[in-house]
Amino acid sequence: MSAFMERQVFKTVGFEKSMWCRHDANGKIMVGSHIDDFCICGTNRACLDEFRFALLDPVKGGFEGTYEGPLHHYLGCAITRDLDAGTTSLSQAHYIERVCQRHG
Repeated sequence: MSAFMERQVFKTVGFEKSMWCRHDANGKIMVGSHIDDFCICGTNRACLDEFRFALLDPVKGGFEGTYEGPLHHYLGCAITRDLDAGTTSLSQAHYIERVCQRHG
């Protein structure tokens, strides 16, 4: 993964080895990964799509995988986006409910 990201001119974010960022004249892309799950966001849709196509194309050095569409859940968090308001919210309500049920 690291070699692919370096070829795509990404740098790791701080000390975190599973978060990458690329910022150039076309915009900014951030990628978070956990095992085989990726969360990708960016400021330029065309640039974001180009990267996603390369990431999921083994012929271009990417990986076998599928695009699941807009993100709704990631690592146990529910994700809600309001594009009109320009906001994104994360919730772990389901996890909290499970913990409360288990530990009463």
